[in-house]
Amino acid sequence: MASQMFSGYDEFVEHLASAVFLPSAAPTSSHAGFTHMCRLLATFDWRSEPLIVDFDGKISDAEKLRMRQSFEARAEEGEHRSTGVSFWITSRFDPHARLLPTPLGVAATWLQQRAVFALDVCHRHLLGLSSGWKDLFAVDMSFFDMVIKCGRRDGVKEDAALEATSQIVVRKLRTHLNPVCLVFCNAQNHTIALKWRPHAFLPQPTSVLVGAVPHLLLSRDEASQMCVPDILYLTSAVASLTEGLATEVTIVSA
Repeated sequence: MASQMFSGYDEFVEHLASAVFLPSAAPTSSHAGFTHMCRLLATFDWRSEPLIVDFDGKISDAEKLRMRQSFEARAEEGEHRSTGVSFWITSRFDPHARLLPTPLGVAATWLQQRAVFALDVCHRHLLGLSSGWKDLFAVDMSFFDMVIKCGRRDGVKEDAALEATSQIVVRKLRTHLNPVCLVFCNAQNHTIALKWRPHAFLPQPTSVLVGAVPHLLLSRDEASQMCVPDILYLTSAVASLTEGLATEVTIVSA
């Protein structure tokens, strides 16, 4: 997950592994385990079904029905859009899928696409058509709009402390910039990447969401006041929120 810029979702991966292997035997190899999990990500009907993980085999049919009803109720409330994927994973300890952090929206769709790609790479490798596993873990960083390298400017490496601090920065970026961008992270090499939300940069009426980030007013008439996020101020805000942890900030060219 870290190689795909999805650090911080360890429990999500553990739930996927449990869903795949608890009903049956453990995988015979790491490759088998990986491909089974990718197949679950790629083929499960996330839009129409909740993934129920029965850790101890104690979930009754009545409990499964209530979990299904909870899923359907939230779908009716609009939490699941037909245009995107949502990972709704529930268990006896989290029957309403409120506690488990999962990738959302565009990030979830992209992760599912990466799972499909991973299965294709594994298939070609088994047929002898692939030269190695590098393509499986490599990510095209041109997908992102801004890439931030974190580190200590004094050159002293304290990986555990740096990883913890990087996660704090990621949470701050997500809290402050969620209306205008998605935040991805690779905790292993201390890289943070931002992907702007295109619809957030369309002219729109002032609102709480837009007002939470720096923006430009397109009209001074209060009756028809429109605004757009100010990309220059946003870039400065990103640098400020890293609190000096960023050693390199790259604006990815289109």
